Amino acid sequence: MPVSPFKGSLALWNLNYFNSEKKLTEKLQENKFFPFQLQQPKVFVMEYYKDMVWKGALLFVASLVGSVFYFRSEKGSQDFSILFFYAMVTGLWLIASNMNKRRLIINHAKDFYQFYIKGILWHEGPLHQIYVRIVAQRDAYGKLFYSLIINGYHLEVLTLSDLSEKYEILDNLGRRIARNLNLNYFDYQDVSTRHVIRHTAPTKEEEEEVENTDNVSV
Repeated sequence: MPVSPFKGSLALWNLNYFNSEKKLTEKLQENKFFPFQLQQPKVFVMEYYKDMVWKGALLFVASLVGSVFYFRSEKGSQDFSILFFYAMVTGLWLIASNMNKRRLIINHAKDFYQFYIKGILWHEGPLHQIYVRIVAQRDAYGKLFYSLIINGYHLEVLTLSDLSEKYEILDNLGRRIARNLNLNYFDYQDVSTRHVIRHTAPTKEEEEEVENTDNVSV
């Protein structure tokens, strides 16, 4: 089995556009907790850079090369120099705005998740607010294509696989990932018997009980 050169913080950059479910299966064989690492029992951690970094770099390089050829060639009646300048600025902005490392922690020992950007805590929430989900997109001919994501409240969408028409395989992979990470799993349909709920929001009575316990301890 080939070993991917994209590891660690770049693991989510290596999407296979022609056989995404096979690529995801290989990643899970390498690491059953993909895209996380088991830091300690019941604590999963992942660090990543957004793929907008390489997309911005690609846009900048392509526009720079294009501008060189454009200014060396004979110009027609229309001036496209502003378009190349705008593309280069956009590429640099994408790189600068997304180059900070992200860190996502799922802590089952304390029943919360934490999301950091550049070492700064941006959000902390209960485990019922983070989940694995299969999402669907319909093409111009009405055919559905599916992909797997990890998402949650105040989180950035983490794409685990690119679009594929093989729903059953991705559904099984999504359930496997959610089971390994002990997270909720949701089907692409909002109302579905395929949802797997492991964590629920606390009831009003449970919240009041926690508040009373805190008051007593104080």
